Amino acid sequence: MARVRRGLIRYVVVVLDLSEAAAQSDLKPSRAHAYAGALLRFCREFFETNPLSQLALLTLSDRQAVRLVELTSNPQDIADKLSGLTQRPSGFFSAQAALDKAFEVLHNLPPYGLKEAFLLLSSLGSHDAGDIQDVLEKLSQSKIRVSIVGLGGQVQMFRKLAETTSGTYHVPVGEGALQEIVLGYCQPPPTNAQQTQASLVHMGFPSRRLDISAFSFLGPQCTPGAGGCTCPRCHARVPDLPCKCHLCGLTLMSSAHLAKSYHLLFPVPPFADERQNKPGESPERGEAHHHMTCTGCSKPLFRNMCQKRVKSEAIRSEATGIQMKKRQANEPPATTEDDDGIAAECPDCRSLLCMECDEFIHERIHNCPGCELVRGNS
Repeated sequence: MARVRRGLIRYVVVVLDLSEAAAQSDLKPSRAHAYAGALLRFCREFFETNPLSQLALLTLSDRQAVRLVELTSNPQDIADKLSGLTQRPSGFFSAQAALDKAFEVLHNLPPYGLKEAFLLLSSLGSHDAGDIQDVLEKLSQSKIRVSIVGLGGQVQMFRKLAETTSGTYHVPVGEGALQEIVLGYCQPPPTNAQQTQASLVHMGFPSRRLDISAFSFLGPQCTPGAGGCTCPRCHARVPDLPCKCHLCGLTLMSSAHLAKSYHLLFPVPPFADERQNKPGESPERGEAHHHMTCTGCSKPLFRNMCQKRVKSEAIRSEATGIQMKKRQANEPPATTEDDDGIAAECPDCRSLLCMECDEFIHERIHNCPGCELVRGNS
């Protein structure tokens, strides 16, 4: 069995159905507006999850597909087009026209990237000028995966189209389900060696010079502007990263994009809960917990248990009020039982962390500080 893996670089063409079925108001104010709102959230989340990937946006009405946004790594390009979209839904939908246009965008792209078409449909049928089976064969040969979200009900033709290309087909039952399904597509789909070839990729890491105040020509449109980045191979100026150099074709990115992609593909393992006193635990280990601090922020752990211990000692030495006042002045502020009785333990380095650091590690920095200390010392 081939080993399952997830793609680091994705090329995705989003097709928005603007046929007359998109004007229906079962989703308020219309299906087209509901899809546009879901797409705005999808674009932001997609580039957070796939910083090295690119998106293109097509619209389809009157059986004609229009390329609204070329492949880009800037979510603002798509957000601007969606916010200013004034096209009214009209005509019939054509799956053949949509897939032909997506094929034009994707079939010449490098084989190491995942090539995908993502169709957001309102229609329950397709008015095609030719045989859609011919398009299906082209998509399968080029290893283009087609995933579909359709409103109104299941259509056998769309289901077959998704299954033939190893894609997915979902029919949401409401606006909440629509948002969840569309955002779920941000995660890279599972693949294997037969679907994507493993190869070395030439990449450039340009430096962004903030002291450049003179105007220069940026990007393939030669837009005059300040700033930007310089390609290390041909010294062309590009406005944003990541992107592909418009002169030499070199993939340009920053080290932060590469590190972020790695962390998302290989996340930090979940931490285990470490309690103050476990059943059958030796008294020596429970006593040692009183002096432990968080590896991330050095905050004392199990503080509530420390307070109880201090108070019991204070009662026993009630005659010496001075000692009790000193202990009360040095003890940490009162916190909840739920937070103070539990800490998080890394399964690799066995270091203990507070709940706040546990959340920060898994959602933001994607590195365990205890593991980094072990690697640094070794």
